[in-house]
Formats: sequence, structure tokens, C-alpha cells
Amino acid sequence: YWTVSGDPDSTGMALQALAIFADDSKVAAAIEKAVAFAKANQLNDGGYGAWGVSAESTSQILIGLCCVGVDPLGADFTKGESNMLTSLSSFINEDGGARCRDGSSNIMTSYQLLMAVEAYERFAESEEGLYELSVLDSIRHDISNSWIGSTIPSVATLIISIVEFFFNLLGLELYAQP
Repeated sequence: YWTVSGDPDSTGMALQALAIFADDSKVAAAIEKAVAFAKANQLNDGGYGAWGVSAESTSQILIGLCCVGVDPLGADFTKGESNMLTSLSSFINEDGGARCRDGSSNIMTSYQLLMAVEAYERFAESEEGLYELSVLDSIRHDISNSWIGSTIPSVATLIISIVEFFFNLLGLELYAQP
């Protein structure tokens, strides 16, 4: 679903993409507009959706807000007793998966919901954001200082190279600070 007047999925994804450039005044203005859109388009149950609430739309907005440092459970994004996390919790099926529009558990819906929960946990704990890659340095350090790194340095170097290869292959270096 796409519209020239905006939709939650695209807005959330735009916030995620723009977050690392928030110091630029034009980008900051776009982020402000996107946050205002999110405030204005939140549904009564705390969630989001172009055609009624959906776990996917709610997840994208929640992740986007966390990426730009806006509390998705703050007063601006709480409707009575409902917020984005309470909305997302209503999408968990008995089998543990997240429900998509047809009612079945869906892998894409599930991973988006889990990413949203992880993004919020990191935000709430003042940890690195979901897409901040200084975690690669942490991985490199942990492997180098593990028993593998101390006993078999060439294996540690190989593991670090593989991790870096996949980060680059997936294009994750695009999220590194400019």
C-alpha cells in the first residue's frame, strides 16, 4: 500500500533510514514531519495500519521512532491504556507466531514484531540502536578475546572476516555513521 499522503509503513522505514543523518537540518525537518505524521495517524488501540491496525505497520513506526530517539511509549504515543507494545501483543497467536491479516502466523510479521520489541528494549536501556554498527567492533573484540582467539588466532581472524563479509554483503555498512 502506498499513498502520496503518507502511510505508516513507509513513514517508519523512512525514519529508520534518515536517523543517522539527523544532524542535517533538512533531514531533521523531514524527521519532525514524519514524527508528526505518526502522532496524527496512531489508531485508538495504540497501533498503526493503512487498512486498520497491523503488526507490520505498528512495528515499522515503533522501530523508526526508536531510531530517531523518540519514545514510542511516551505520552504522545499512548492512547488511554494502550500503546504500540500493547497493540503488538494482541497479534501474538497461540503458536507463538505473529498474526498477519489472514489470522495465520506469518514469518515476516513475526520477525518485524520481534525487531520492534528489540528496538524498544535497546531504546529503553539506552543501548545502541537497532541499526548501529559499532556492534561489529564489539563482535570483533569478543571473538578476539575468547578462548578461540587466544588458542587459535587464525580461526578467530577467519570468523571475524566472515562476520565482516556478511555485514558488507547485506549492505549493513550503509548504516555506519558518515
